[in-house]
Amino acid sequence: MGWIVTILSFAYLLLLLYTQLLMLRHFIAELSDNRLARIGWLVLYAALSVALTYALSTNGRYWLAPVAVVALWFFTRRFLIRNNATAWRFIGYTGVVFGGIIMFFLQTIGAILIAFLLIFLVRGFGESQGSGFPMTDTPAPDDGMLERAADGTPFVRHSDGTSTQLRDLGNGDFQDFNGNPWHDNGDGYMHR
Repeated sequence: MGWIVTILSFAYLLLLLYTQLLMLRHFIAELSDNRLARIGWLVLYAALSVALTYALSTNGRYWLAPVAVVALWFFTRRFLIRNNATAWRFIGYTGVVFGGIIMFFLQTIGAILIAFLLIFLVRGFGESQGSGFPMTDTPAPDDGMLERAADGTPFVRHSDGTSTQLRDLGNGDFQDFNGNPWHDNGDGYMHR
C-alpha cells in the first residue's frame, strides 16, 4: 500500500506545482504589458526565493535576502506603484506567496528529477532488446531452433511447427527474406 500512496502523493505534488506555476504566470502577465518588466519580476521573485532558501537553510548567505527584497521593492516602486507603503505591502504579500511557490518548487525539483530519471530508466530497460537470451522458458512466436535443409539452407523451426527460411550472412548472423535479422545464441536457439 505504501508505494500506491507514494505515487498518489507524487502525482498530487506535480499537480500542485503546476497549479502554482500557472498562478505565478497569470499574476506576472497581469502586472504589466512590458515583456522586460515581466521578466524582471520573474527574476526578482526567483532571486527572493533563492535568497530566502539560503537564509532559512543557514547557508551563511543571509545578506542575499535583504538585497533581493530591496531590489524587488525598487523594481515595484519604479514600474508599478508610486506609493512607498503600498509598494511594501505589495511585495510583502506577493513575495511570500510567489516567493514561497518558487521555494517549494526549488526544494522539490530534486525529487521530481529523480522520479523522471527512474521512469526514463525503467522505460529504457523495458524497451531494450536485452542480451539475446530468452527471458522465460516459453519462446516468443518468432523464436525457434536453427536447422538446415538437406542442401544446407538454414531455417528456423518454430515451436508451433512452422519454419522461416534464412540467409546465412557469413558472420554468425542470419537474415530472413523480409530483411529481419536473426541471431544465434550459440546453442542453436535463434531469435529475431
